Amino acid sequence: MTTAARLVLGDCERILADIKEDMPSELWRPRWAGLVALLRAVGHVLDKVDGARSPEAKRAIQAAWKDLSDSKPEPRIFWEFVEAERNNVLKT
Repeated sequence: MTTAARLVLGDCERILADIKEDMPSELWRPRWAGLVALLRAVGHVLDKVDGARSPEAKRAIQAAWKDLSDSKPEPRIFWEFVEAERNNVLKT
């Protein structure tokens, strides 16, 4: 079964391929903004959509988020790139 989060992750992979293929382009910045927003959205979709499918999935997702939160600032790829760049692009 394909989860909703996997579909969002697939969108990220396609946008990244487009960015690499069409660099530089006038669409670079909006593609980048979309990519970082979707990268962070993977976790939200896991929680809100995939987690709603079963109590077991919800517990596993919540436990994984707690582990990620407790390990901050590691992994740096998440905290210093995914989270920080999403905030930079969408909130600043």
